[in-house]
Amino acid sequence: MTQYVLNVKDGFTSVIPCVSLPEDEVMAKIARENGYPETTFVVRKSFGVYDLKVFTKEGEKELSGNATLATSFIVNKYIDRDISYIEFYTLAGKLKINRKETEYTLKFPVGMGENIVVDLPKDYKLEVKEF
Repeated sequence: MTQYVLNVKDGFTSVIPCVSLPEDEVMAKIARENGYPETTFVVRKSFGVYDLKVFTKEGEKELSGNATLATSFIVNKYIDRDISYIEFYTLAGKLKINRKETEYTLKFPVGMGENIVVDLPKDYKLEVKEF
């Protein structure tokens, strides 16, 4: 199982691409053992469409903007390379990510807040470790 670790604003986030989602107990155990603020598990359903689960040491979270953006970066860089649109199906509903060059825009489900736009400077280096 490949695991990517990204250094993001709130601390390290682990992203684990899977062929299918493990049992919730297994994902919770992996998240506790990782010890990172968040661990995401992502399964590709089709090009640009994914199931996404977010876990912390305490258990599954309904939504995490930082973890979702980190996962979209990994999807864009390693899975569906250079994709400009991603849909994540989560406990909170469908999350949409639009990417234009270094800018990622996260659209939350209705009633869950406003769009978050992250524009990375061209010389920005996001630390990614692959295990």
